[in-house]
Amino acid sequence: MARGYPDYQNPVNKVAGRLVDFSAIVVSQLGMSPLDGLGRLVWFDKFHGSLSAWYIVLPDADDSAVICTDVSEVPPCCLRLTPSVTVVGGGPSVYHTQGFTIPSPSGLEVSMRVNAGHVRLYMEMALYYSGTVYYMQVYYLPVLRQFVLVSASPDTVLYTLPVAYSPGTWLTVKLVVDWINKVGMHVLIGDLSFDISAYAPRTAATAFVDSLEINLGARGLSAAALPQYLGHVYLTMDEP
Repeated sequence: MARGYPDYQNPVNKVAGRLVDFSAIVVSQLGMSPLDGLGRLVWFDKFHGSLSAWYIVLPDADDSAVICTDVSEVPPCCLRLTPSVTVVGGGPSVYHTQGFTIPSPSGLEVSMRVNAGHVRLYMEMALYYSGTVYYMQVYYLPVLRQFVLVSASPDTVLYTLPVAYSPGTWLTVKLVVDWINKVGMHVLIGDLSFDISAYAPRTAATAFVDSLEINLGARGLSAAALPQYLGHVYLTMDEP
């Protein structure tokens, strides 16, 4: 006489046989999920601890990069970058580097708080490979409400925020680059997608060994520079 559950009713088979919703796992672990749900998550930071994962550059005396509780995307903390108000172009940068020796299409996702101030708030990915550094950048200009792409071509304005955008709103921005073919793939700003496949990274000679670096920073453009806030950072690999 048969014992137990038939195969189609076995709870083990019902769990093991279904497709796993990895976005739900990411949501449960991180509190949020990348907008496009693509790529393999290899590193993230929500700035809830310290900046020990970052290499910090403060070129001017009035710069600062600190974990703060003034505002946050995901409570209790976020990263506050305070650019220089005395040196035009001065401001803090934070770097994080992963040792990847085989190029792969990669994505850098950062949440930015819509803010005022004469500042250039930027996010950059750089691949160090075989004596050359390849890099692309997206920066936000609060005064003009513009998101701009930096590549081998002249700087390109991708999107201008509406005037009526509510202050204090958090926007997620994602830059995806195909490091195998050395071309851009796309930029996500909020729920908008921009094709950048016609743009190539900038290049320069380097002595650094093979690795992938992400760089976040704020540059003060006048005495009207104000602090800027970042909520989370995701680094993804194997972007389709």
